[in-house]
Amino acid sequence: MDQGEAEITNLERLERMAEQLEISPDRLLGALLDRGVPRGITWNLQTWENHFKAHGMEPFQVASLLQGGDLPKDLVQDLQILAFQQGLDWWFPACGGCEMPFAFQGRTILYAYHPAKHLHGYLVQGDDRVFRDMNLLEPLEVLV
Repeated sequence: MDQGEAEITNLERLERMAEQLEISPDRLLGALLDRGVPRGITWNLQTWENHFKAHGMEPFQVASLLQGGDLPKDLVQDLQILAFQQGLDWWFPACGGCEMPFAFQGRTILYAYHPAKHLHGYLVQGDDRVFRDMNLLEPLEVLV
């Protein structure tokens, strides 16, 4: 690459692609996340920050992206630092992003961490509550 040639970042590629499709970069990134980010593409911290601020932080989606290799673990740790510094109401998979969802009493559970509040808790998929103790989860009633 010549010195005069500027390196094109993934963010610039995203913005150009969005412009060609006549949609916002956040909407394009959201569509890519819904379908899975193509292998080999690494979005920068600012892109992920903008996406999560626009669409909300969904810890189960973050866990899935980490497990699939679409979201680098070091980027999740950077996002946790950002959430702490800015006081953002974001929950992350605990243990630096390593925790994966698991089944318990008929529910999908994720052990998570909230950097801004320095809290750990159990998130139940499809439920807005956070549980400090897994034994306090009420079992699902099975109607016959």
